[in-house]
Amino acid sequence: MTTSQQRAALAALDQARPAIGRLDLAMEAAVNNRPELKAQLQRIKTAELSLKSIKGERLPSVSAQGDYGLIGTQIDNTLSTYNVGVHLSVPIFDGGQREGRIGESRSQFNQELYKLDVVKNQVNLDLREALVTMKAALEQQRIGKDGLKAALTEVSLARERFHVLSSNTLELSNALFSLVRARDNMIDALFRLNASRVNLARAQGRLEELR
Repeated sequence: MTTSQQRAALAALDQARPAIGRLDLAMEAAVNNRPELKAQLQRIKTAELSLKSIKGERLPSVSAQGDYGLIGTQIDNTLSTYNVGVHLSVPIFDGGQREGRIGESRSQFNQELYKLDVVKNQVNLDLREALVTMKAALEQQRIGKDGLKAALTEVSLARERFHVLSSNTLELSNALFSLVRARDNMIDALFRLNASRVNLARAQGRLEELR
């Protein structure tokens, strides 16, 4: 790859530089995508419905029933008959069993809320760590890019002096060695940046969206 091609590749890296993003937006994405958060929210919803159902047993209930038929020995000589009834049930006392189940269900609901806080704290920690890692990787990429640019300039000047001034090859050899080292540093920076992107996508639950 020529020097001009390498400089063009460096310019393309600047355009493809990923944004770090904000913690609140990353957390919002995690709530919508992290499976453990979605599962815990579903468990809370189930526990809440169970608690409401048991509490509803203390309310009076009304039910209606009825039937309709025909009485007679012949089809053309029958009488209609029907029966309609309304049943009102008023819970009064069940030995404290219902209150016990309400207390147990409320305790389960509160436990699920506590577990949600634990899961959210872990997700928040994952996101903070991923964002800090990406910030460090972007800084390493910037330093590596600047070092590679400087090495390319050094090689260009060393080659020009070698051809114009017929100087010895030591300066050119040192410049080429610096260029190889700068390339290695840049490769390492790109690897760390891609790894940080994967880590952030995992923390957000968006690995399948990563390209």
